[in-house]
Amino acid sequence: MVKLKQNQSVAVVLLTSLLLFGNGCAAQSSIVYHQGPVALDQSSADLDLNLDGVPDFRFSAGTLASLPSPGLPSTSTPYLDTFAFNRNDYLMNSEGRIVLKQAGVTFGPQTASGETWEHRDSESQAIAYASGSTWPGFSGQPPEAFLGVRFQSNGVPHYGWIRFVLSATNTAAFPVIADWAYESRTNTVIRAGAGSKKP
Repeated sequence: MVKLKQNQSVAVVLLTSLLLFGNGCAAQSSIVYHQGPVALDQSSADLDLNLDGVPDFRFSAGTLASLPSPGLPSTSTPYLDTFAFNRNDYLMNSEGRIVLKQAGVTFGPQTASGETWEHRDSESQAIAYASGSTWPGFSGQPPEAFLGVRFQSNGVPHYGWIRFVLSATNTAAFPVIADWAYESRTNTVIRAGAGSKKP
């Protein structure tokens, strides 16, 4: 009888553990996810990744117009650019240009060859310029691109991603910030799209 009660107790403990794990109570995710959208049509917006009341990055969208010259019409080019507050960083290539990535790429302390975490002091930096109806660095349906970021929180670095999406019906429109996420553990890798609620 004692043996039977011990077996029943073990079975109850195991069943309780399985139910807690299955309900997501056993292990909490360390990825903090935020849903947009944040529209950037001919305007700018500050993004506070960890909602601590201090903006981390500013994003702007607009149109560059060339001056007309004899025999040539004026042209306009939509652009998307950014400014990093508090010495926060973007993933950049060896030429000092921001690199856009696709879902699944990891952002963390180690970078691919020819890439590094950097920012430009006191100036905005281009993310992308539209070329006709397409935006280089964007792919898929609807077209999307991930910006890898590194920001400081309480003096220590955290890695995250920001996803820009173009309208499925009008790819000439400005990208919107669809969502973003960051790893709450310091110096920890995060995968582009991790924590996302998108299907």
